[in-house]
Amino acid sequence: MKIKLIVSTFVILTCLSFVYADNSTPSTNSVKNFTNLCVLLNNRLKLMKEVAAYKYINKLPIEDRNREKIVLNASIKKAIKEGLQPASVKSFFSTQIELSKYIQNQWFLKWDTTGFPKEYIPMNLKHEIRPKLIIIGDEIVKSIKQIKDEKIEYAEQKIIINKIINTKFITATQKEKLLQAIITIKK
Repeated sequence: MKIKLIVSTFVILTCLSFVYADNSTPSTNSVKNFTNLCVLLNNRLKLMKEVAAYKYINKLPIEDRNREKIVLNASIKKAIKEGLQPASVKSFFSTQIELSKYIQNQWFLKWDTTGFPKEYIPMNLKHEIRPKLIIIGDEIVKSIKQIKDEKIEYAEQKIIINKIINTKFITATQKEKLLQAIITIKK
């Protein structure tokens, strides 16, 4: 799975480097930084299949309000260190959590209908998935700080987020909601 993620990230970034090769678009760094943020978000959302699989197999509920509070508080602390406004970051991470639960719920529904694949061995939530999510979360906060110092048009952001976010079950409306959450983050 990790190799697939790395390869898909490389392919996407390579394709985008050709798309944005001319100088008539926003600065190359702005596009690369926003693209990087979207890749990180997509990687985080893709891990929700693993989260769902672990919870499904272990008959755990999708929603864990205590864990959500821990994630939000940790994200806010990191955001403050990066000079971002806590309330806007909380809203952004709340949107991610909402999308994450949606994805997990969709996997549960699929497995309830088709059965859980016998050959699928999910990663361990505590020892494998959460550490990856924490690393990605840290990178997301750093990436947000970078893009807040740059200018990139909304239309350009929308194109990028729609190309990069390709996690199963995520709709165009949900991508738009995520983009709006990114845009409203303040320094």
